[in-house]
Amino acid sequence: MGLFRGMRDKPPSDYLLKIKSFSLFSDQGVEKIDSDKFEAGGHQWRIVLFPGGCNEGSGDYISIYLSLANKDAVADGEEVNAIFRFFLFDQVRGKYLYVQGSARRFDRVKCKWGFSKFIALEIFKEPSHGYLVENTCFIGAEVYVIRNSGLRECLSISDFPGVSYKYTWTITQFSKLGSFCQSDEFVVGGYNWKLALCPKGNAKNEGCCMSLYLQSVDSQHFSPAQKVKAKFKVTLKDQKRGMNDVTYADIFWFDSSVKCWDCGSFIELKILKDEEYGFIYEDQCVIEAQLTVLYETCQKTLS
Repeated sequence: MGLFRGMRDKPPSDYLLKIKSFSLFSDQGVEKIDSDKFEAGGHQWRIVLFPGGCNEGSGDYISIYLSLANKDAVADGEEVNAIFRFFLFDQVRGKYLYVQGSARRFDRVKCKWGFSKFIALEIFKEPSHGYLVENTCFIGAEVYVIRNSGLRECLSISDFPGVSYKYTWTITQFSKLGSFCQSDEFVVGGYNWKLALCPKGNAKNEGCCMSLYLQSVDSQHFSPAQKVKAKFKVTLKDQKRGMNDVTYADIFWFDSSVKCWDCGSFIELKILKDEEYGFIYEDQCVIEAQLTVLYETCQKTLS
């Protein structure tokens, strides 16, 4: 099975397990560690970890699996299709290593899938990598359940070639803005997007910080199964010297219920208005958004 490995800043969204005194598990003959149950995609799951490896990874690797914990609630012949990622926290650099494979089918009989060679023990234990610090590690999981609502529909997930687009929003007469304003729409990956901001902050940050949003315009028309995953960064430009730019970056799923990404405390108002930083220059503000559409899911009626 092909594996994809990467690094990111954001922690896993579904579950994070802290393991203390890691080496003692192997020393005391504990071959398997089962996490507590966690919910994702309407099902209960567990992380199953083999500190000393199993199968092809026995002795040289850590092996890790995702187990369908509520398999008894799955009817005979029913299946749960899921794409999952496992995470390992680099405590030195503050980043997460993640490993993802292909979509897998879970049922009452085959209820566990994973990787026998998740990470080599030699790499895991090397202090410079930051995965095991003071004999403590952090392991997590994300599970995306692929739903198919009937025999006449097909649910799919597709990746994009990774073409990025940069949009520049120049806001004039900034001092005269109301409580909310939006940019023009721009197109990336065949989808329409726009930026929006609350110059004086949203409800939670009013009078304290400027709030900024990235909106998926098309998501209001999405079906419940349709989602778009985008990687992006938004930057407030220093128009004087270009030295004080403020940038936020994220990877986010947009769907019919979550139509926008927001940063309520994007920048403090006192810093925003300080002429020394150059964020507002001649009553003008410039915000750049660089966006890449990574994946989309769609649901189609079969002919």
